[in-house]
Amino acid sequence: MSEEHRKSEMTYPSGGTTLKIILIAALLFRWIHLAIVSGSDLVHLPIIDSAFYHNWAASISSGNALGGSIFFMSPLYPYFMGIFYTIFGVKPIWIMILQSIMSTGTVWMLYRFSASISGKKVGLISAGIAAVYAPFIFFDSTLLTSSLILFFSAIILNLTLTTFKKSNPVSLLLLGLVLGLSALTRPLVLIFIPFLLIGYFLANRKTFIRNTLHVIIGLLIVLTPVSIRNLVVGGEFVLTTSSAGMNFYVGNNAEATGLYWEAPFLSSVEPQYENEDYRRTASQKMEKNLTTRQAGNYWMIQALDWIINNPIDYIKLLFTKLFYFWNRAEFANNVSIHLGNWESPLLKFNPIGFWLIGPLGFSGLILMGIRLGWRKVRVAHFWVLAYMTGCMLFFVSSEYRLPIVLPLILGAAYLIVEIVNHFKGKQTEEAFKIIALGLLFFPLVNFRTPFIAGGDNARMDWFNLGNTLVKQYRYTEAIPRFQNSLAIDPYFAEALHKLAEAYYRSGDIDNALAIGKRVGLTDEEGILKIIRGESIHEAYALLQEGKFYAAFQEFLFAGWDTTSAIAETTRVGKIRDAQIAYSNGEFESALNKFRQVYASDSAGSPLIGYNIALLHWKFGYPDSTEFYVNQVLSLDSLNAPAIQLMARVYNATERQDKAIQILRRISPEAELQDRLLPMIRIEMDSLAALGMYNEALEAYGRYGRQYFPETMPEDKVRLGRLQLEVGNTDLALRLLEEAESAGIETYLLLLHQGRALSKLNRLSEAKSVLQKAIVKEPEQPEARIVLAELYFSENKPGLAWKETEAINHLDIVSPEWSKRYQELRSLLQKIER
Repeated sequence: MSEEHRKSEMTYPSGGTTLKIILIAALLFRWIHLAIVSGSDLVHLPIIDSAFYHNWAASISSGNALGGSIFFMSPLYPYFMGIFYTIFGVKPIWIMILQSIMSTGTVWMLYRFSASISGKKVGLISAGIAAVYAPFIFFDSTLLTSSLILFFSAIILNLTLTTFKKSNPVSLLLLGLVLGLSALTRPLVLIFIPFLLIGYFLANRKTFIRNTLHVIIGLLIVLTPVSIRNLVVGGEFVLTTSSAGMNFYVGNNAEATGLYWEAPFLSSVEPQYENEDYRRTASQKMEKNLTTRQAGNYWMIQALDWIINNPIDYIKLLFTKLFYFWNRAEFANNVSIHLGNWESPLLKFNPIGFWLIGPLGFSGLILMGIRLGWRKVRVAHFWVLAYMTGCMLFFVSSEYRLPIVLPLILGAAYLIVEIVNHFKGKQTEEAFKIIALGLLFFPLVNFRTPFIAGGDNARMDWFNLGNTLVKQYRYTEAIPRFQNSLAIDPYFAEALHKLAEAYYRSGDIDNALAIGKRVGLTDEEGILKIIRGESIHEAYALLQEGKFYAAFQEFLFAGWDTTSAIAETTRVGKIRDAQIAYSNGEFESALNKFRQVYASDSAGSPLIGYNIALLHWKFGYPDSTEFYVNQVLSLDSLNAPAIQLMARVYNATERQDKAIQILRRISPEAELQDRLLPMIRIEMDSLAALGMYNEALEAYGRYGRQYFPETMPEDKVRLGRLQLEVGNTDLALRLLEEAESAGIETYLLLLHQGRALSKLNRLSEAKSVLQKAIVKEPEQPEARIVLAELYFSENKPGLAWKETEAINHLDIVSPEWSKRYQELRSLLQKIER
C-alpha cells in the first residue's frame, strides 16, 4: 500500500512529536499533583461515595466478589478497584496512579476525536487543554468514577463518529459493549442511546435497524450478566442498579433544589444507609415491607405525581437545573475540587476550568455547526444534549456534568484556531466577531448568586472529613477538620455542634462547654445534654444494626455507668435476637428469648409481654395467652394490640360479650366518634387560645385516647403545639414529624416544627423548616419572627432585620407574637444606631 493511499485511509491526522509532548505533560501534571496530595485527606480519608467504593473494593479483593444484594451503586468501578487492590494491596494511591495513566489515554482519544472532525491544530489544542484542565486532574486523585467515565466517554465519542461515517458490525458491537461498561460505571450514559439512534436514522434509514440491533446486542452482552446476578442474589430483575427511582425523586419533589437534596428522613447520606432509609420510609408509607425495586418504583411514582400536579413549579425547577448545569460552580455531592485547591497549588493556581471552557466551548460548538455543518458536529451536539437531559431529569452535579467537557474542549479549541487563523489572514473584523461570540456566554456561565458564592469553598469538605473521623472514633483528628470548616464559615451550626461533640468524646469537656457558650446556650451544660441525648439515640440505632460493642460505647459516652450500659445493651440485643428468630419462623426460640428478657425486666415491658402472649396464642395456649395479656393491660390498659388479642381469646373461649366489651375500649361506635371528636377539638382550641395549654392536653387525655387510639394527623399538630408550649420539646417534635409523615403540610405544622427544632438547638434544620413555612404563607408573621430571632442569635442582624421588614406592614393580632416582634425590632434598631 502506497504512503499516499495509507494517509487517505486514516480517519485523523497524526499528532507527531507535539502530541507526544502533550501526553507526557498530562501524565506529569497528574503525578506532580498526586505527589503533592499523597499525604493528605484526599488520598487517605475517603468519604461518602469514595468510602463506599473503597470498602466495597476491599471486600471484593478479600474474596466477596458476588455480594449479597441488588446493586444500589454502580458496580464496575469498585470491581475495577478490587482487581488492583488484590494485586497491589488496599492502597488508594495505586488506583489514583492508574487513573492518571488512563486519563492520559483520554487526552489522546480527545485529540483523535477532535482531529477527525476539524484537523490537527484543533486536535492538538484540545489535547493541550484536556492535559491541564483542573477538574480532570482533581478527579484523578479521588476514589470516584469520574476518570473511568471520562475514559469510556472518549472511546464512545470516537466509536460513534466512526459508525456515523461508516458503520460496520465490529465497530457497532464494540460501541454497544463500551456503552454497557460505561452504564455499569454510571447509568446516565444510557440517555445517549436515543440520540445515537436518531443519528443512525437520519444518516441512513436502510441500515438503521441493523445498526441499532448491533449496538443493542453489544450493550446486552455487558448488562445481561449483571441483571442475572441481581435476579439470583436479590430475587428481582434490575438492569443495572436500583437507585434510579430514588435519584429521580431527589431531583423532582416539592423541596428539590436542582442539586443533590438530602431527604429529611435520611440517617446519613452514605450509600449503605441511604438505600435502606429510602426503602424503609417507602415501606412505612405503603404500610407493607417493600423490596429494593418496589421502593424505587414508589419514589419514581411520588416524583411523577408531584410533576403532574405542579407543572409550574416543575418548569421553574427545570430552569434552575439548566442554570446550574451551565454555571461555572463545581457542585459536588462528594468531595469537591475546593478541597483539592486547598491541598494542591497545581490546582489552586490553575486557571483552566469551566469558567473558561464552558462559554468558549458552547460558542465554539455553535460556530462549528454553522461553519462545518450539523452532520460533521452532530456527535458532539448529541453528547452534550444527552448529558444535559440527564441532569434535567435527575439533578446537577460536577461529576454528572463532567463528560460534556470533552466536546466543549473541542468547541473551545476550534474557536481559538478560527480566531488565530482570521488574525493571520488579516480578517480582523471576522476575528472580532468570533471573539464576541466567544464572550457571549461568559456572563451566564460566570454569574454568581449568593447561594453559589456561599458554596464556593471547602466548608462541606472539611465538615464531611471531620464527620467521617468521628464515626471512626478518631475524635482528636476530627477537631482540626471541623475548625477548618468553621474558619471558612464561623456560623456553620452543624460544624459547631460536631466540634463540640468531638471535644466531648475526646475528653475535652471545657472546650465542648465553650462551644455551647459560643452558640448562645444560656445553660452551659445544655450542649452536653444534646450530645448525650444523641449518643443514646445512636446507641439504640446501632443495637438495631447488631453493633453491640459500638452501642455499648455510645451508652458510656451518654454518661451511663458500665453496669447500666451492659444491661441495656444485653436487653435490647436479646430483644433483637428474639425478633429475628420470630421473623424466621423460629417461634420456640423466640419465646425463650422473650422470656429471658421478661424475667430480667423488673419494671415490666408491655411490648415483651405482648410478644410472649402472641407466641402462646400461636402455640394454641389460650389460658397462658390470657394471663400474659392481663399482665400487659395492667401496665397499659389501652394497649390496642393486647386488647385485640384478648378479644380473640374471648371469642375462642365462647365469651363473645367480653370480647365486644373490651374492644369498645379502642373501638367505640362510629356515631359516637363522629359527635365527640369535633367537641374535643373545639375544647382544646379554646383552652389553647387562652394560654391554658396543660388544660387543653388534659381535655384530650380525658377523651381522646379512650375513643381515638389512633390519633388523627391533624390532631397530632394540635398536640405537638401544646407539648411544645408546656416544654416537652422532644415529644412535640415527634408528634409533628408523625403528622408530616402522614401527609400534613400546613403552615402551622412547619411553624411549630421550626420552633421545636430551634429549642433543640438544631438551628440549621430549624431555619430550613421555617423558610418552607414562609414560602407556604408569606403573609403570616410568626415564622418570620422566629427565623429573625434565630438570625439575631447567630449575630446576623442584617438577615434578622430583613425578615422583620417583610412583615412590617402587617397587624400582628396575637399579643404574644406582637410583643416578641417589638422587642426584636427594638434590639435591631439599637444595633443599627
